[in-house]
Amino acid sequence: MKIFAKVKAGAKEQKIEKLSENEFVLWVKAPAREGRANAAVLELLSAYFKIPKAGIAIIKGHKSKNKIINILGGDNMKIKIEQLSKDDIQKKGIFSWPIWEKEVSRFGWHYDSVEECYLLGGKVVVETDDGEKVEFGKGDFVTFPKGLSCTWEIKEPVKKHYNFR
Repeated sequence: MKIFAKVKAGAKEQKIEKLSENEFVLWVKAPAREGRANAAVLELLSAYFKIPKAGIAIIKGHKSKNKIINILGGDNMKIKIEQLSKDDIQKKGIFSWPIWEKEVSRFGWHYDSVEECYLLGGKVVVETDDGEKVEFGKGDFVTFPKGLSCTWEIKEPVKKHYNFR
């Protein structure tokens, strides 16, 4: 969803006024310099829409009070786990994708693009920055959305085919 926002930086309080379905006025305390007001806009909208900041992007107006902002969030920021048929695996060309392997470990990760992967082995628990935990393993086809930040906890060594798009 795209929204149009007029930002009033250096305000006494932070608040949002919804003018229409996709038009807002945003008051932020941060000054309009060094990206501080833009960071405050992301914080404010994250709280308003109840989605991670990674699901919000200023697409036009970085140095202007008038901004166009893309709100991804909601289901667009969810990790999707599927069981694919042999036919679907073949159609996607999964077995021609590169292979990634990792030992038992724990690490943070951020997705700059969508990742699709098919697990050949292992067991993983991924926790998103908003606290959602997702578990997957051998035979699962998993899609990670662009903009997602999370922590991987590999419980059993992982071997997977992967594809970024």
